[in-house]
Amino acid sequence: MKSFFSIPFVSFLFAGICLFFCTQPAWPQAVSGPIEGIWSWNFTMPDGSTVRPQLELKLTNGAPAGFTRLRRGAEAPITNAILDGNRLKFEVIREMEGSTVTTRYDGVIQDGQITGRVESNWSGSWQSYPWKAIHISRDIEGRWVWGGRAVELQLVGQQLKGTVILEGNARFPLLSGGFTNGQVQFHIQRERDGQPYINIFEATLQDRVLKGQITRILGNETNVNPWEARRGR
Repeated sequence: MKSFFSIPFVSFLFAGICLFFCTQPAWPQAVSGPIEGIWSWNFTMPDGSTVRPQLELKLTNGAPAGFTRLRRGAEAPITNAILDGNRLKFEVIREMEGSTVTTRYDGVIQDGQITGRVESNWSGSWQSYPWKAIHISRDIEGRWVWGGRAVELQLVGQQLKGTVILEGNARFPLLSGGFTNGQVQFHIQRERDGQPYINIFEATLQDRVLKGQITRILGNETNVNPWEARRGR
């Protein structure tokens, strides 16, 4: 029996099906990593200075809400917010020098980062900029203890501030420190026999435990020891 579907017809039908599915927008993907919390990114102002805006995001019945902050006391709520799979879109409207400025954010959330574009009419015409925000976890803040010693940490943006407390209640301020994507690093300066040296603390925060190493650099000598700290009082 001769088939109704000829080879040319089948080929044409198959090509049409492929064209249909290939030209459809990609299905939204599930979010990998956190959504709620504080997100931060760098933005270069026209005068060359750098500001670090923040987005404080929460979900209410699955819908995104929150506000952006250019600096302390300069918050503005997000509007028209949509979370479609791992794609986040929202707008922020501000009044600046008598003009209404609208900024539109559009990015993909993946593994603690949002990558996308920002559009704004702050200069009078629409301009577009790359947008890469990093999720800031405040789980690192507080007091961590190990072997009779402790460190008290405070997160300011992505920078760590605080004090290391050693034997005899000797206190050493953090000279530099950072916390990004679960990785913590800071260092202090000490002195032995009149000679200064530094201790570098590096660890990963996982399951409420800091686990890593302390590197001591004294002159040409470098010693590395394991370090594990837990929540304490």
